[in-house]
Amino acid sequence: MGKIIKMKKDRACLFIDGTNLYAAQYELFGPKRYLDFGKLISELEKNLKIKFNKIYFYASYSPKSQKPTKKEKEYLKNEALFYRSVRKTPRVVFLKVIVLKQAEKKKK
Repeated sequence: MGKIIKMKKDRACLFIDGTNLYAAQYELFGPKRYLDFGKLISELEKNLKIKFNKIYFYASYSPKSQKPTKKEKEYLKNEALFYRSVRKTPRVVFLKVIVLKQAEKKKK
């Protein structure tokens, strides 16, 4: 879900596949709670004894169906709250991946 790349002395970047991280945390916590990303980074830095210069977080938002169910609405709300906590975290570069719908992919 993540990869640490050491650069020059005392410099490190963290690369995170945010879509997979979100899915795993949703499986653990369900729709009522979400992982505080800032606290996760603080704990990682403390335990690894490293300070990340940049955190590259790439993710895609889940598509919303035309008639979302209650479960889907809960999932999307939870996802939005999680991604908001990511964006609030200092040093994060949030890279949004655009996912084309299956029908659009077939046209190309």
